[in-house]
This record gives sequence, C-alpha cells and structure tokens, in this order.
Amino acid sequence: MAYPIQSNKNILLIISILFIFPVLKSPAQHPIFKIPAQEVKLVDSLLKNLKTSSWNDTLVIFNHFANKNLDKNDGAIAVAGQKLKIYPERHCFNATLSKSWLMMSKALLNLGYKVEAEKYVDRAIHCPVDYSTSFLLDAIGQKALIETYLGKSKYALKLAEMVVRSHEATISSKLNAFTAKSIAWYDLQDYQQSLKAIEEAVKYLQKDSSDISVYVSIHVQAGLVNYVLGKLPEALRYYLKAKRIAEKQNAYDL
Repeated sequence: MAYPIQSNKNILLIISILFIFPVLKSPAQHPIFKIPAQEVKLVDSLLKNLKTSSWNDTLVIFNHFANKNLDKNDGAIAVAGQKLKIYPERHCFNATLSKSWLMMSKALLNLGYKVEAEKYVDRAIHCPVDYSTSFLLDAIGQKALIETYLGKSKYALKLAEMVVRSHEATISSKLNAFTAKSIAWYDLQDYQQSLKAIEEAVKYLQKDSSDISVYVSIHVQAGLVNYVLGKLPEALRYYLKAKRIAEKQNAYDL
C-alpha cells in the first residue's frame, strides 16, 4: 500500500533528510561498462521494443526490466540505463524517474560502482515529487548501505536508524538498513553491536530471501562478525550458506 507524503510524520521525515543529507553534486562523466554477450542481447532486445515509446512509458518498461534482472543481469541494467540516458543530471519530473534512478543505484552497487551508485540514489531521494514513504525509506536504506562501503560509518548509522525505526519501511529496506548498521558498527570496532544488527538482518531475511546480493552479503557479514568474536562454528555456518547460494546462482566468487 502506498502512503503519499502528506502526513505530519512524513513531513518531519523529509525535513530530517534535508538536514542530514549533503548538497547534491551532479557527475560530469559516466563509467563505461563491459558486460557479457548475453547481457548485451538483453539490452538490444529492450531498446528495440522501446523505439516507439514515450519517455514516461520508456521509464515504466525500464523499471520492469530492472526489477526482473536485478542481481542476475546488473550489467544489462546499467548499460540500458545509460543508453536510455537515465542520468542523475536529468530534471526530475515524476516518481517513475525516481524509481529508475533507484534501480540504477542498486545495479551499480552490485557491480561495485559505489560512487556512481551514490549519485543515483541521491538523485532519487532529492527528487521533489509525491512518492510513497516506503519508496523514500527504500532509497534511504540503499543510501545507508552505500555510505558504509564508502567508509562513512557514523553517517550510515543515522540513515539506517531512520529506516529501522519506521513501521512503513519494507522488509527489503530493513534488510539493507540492518546490514548497513552491522558494517558501520564493525568499522567502528563495536563488534557486539555489529553482531546484534546482523542477527536482526538474518531474522528479516527469513521473510524475504529473493535478493541474492543481499542474502549473500548478510551471510558473509554474519560470518565475519562471528569470526572476529571467536564464534568459529557460527562463522563457518554463515560462510558456507553464503558460498552455497552464490555458487548456485553463479553470482559471486567467494
């Protein structure tokens, strides 16, 4: 169910974001991606079907394409987004474009392009349109996860806390937020807090394990924290789970 940003609670959420988030800076260049032949075919097929589409219809179809291929063909999403010029410098005019930016951010993070992923998620968050609170929290959860990978642990904790405290955040958003909290606390060398956060993520993962990259990263993080705390059997169990799903999906080299 969508919750339009109209209530006082949602207004306070937006105001807090404006104070916490830095001023957005548009990038001048975009990375060039090298992707497997099968992903090139996916992009070509998508572009062929979009030749007569309006811009808004193009975004709707791209978002469907991204949802379907996230984790499996992230390179295809990134290349398609570039070929369609879904750049963060574009003028934001509706929530559909915001969703496209968020999908680009997720695909780019999966590919390891952290800085570029941050630019896209920032644009999604700052777009002044009437989108749902759950979408905004999803974007903030994504932002928190990116900030941990960029070494901004304290900032990431602030963002993640906004998500985990909200009753309107989706399971996917909370998975990202708890993972971000665990990584941030780990970087700050508070391993007990890190363990507590990742155990919360594992609980939510039992409700939704469809996102391969999230599943793997949560189990790897859980294994790492348990290892540092000297809980070797638990660490091994989490690592083996991560390795099993990664090898099954041919997604990672662990």
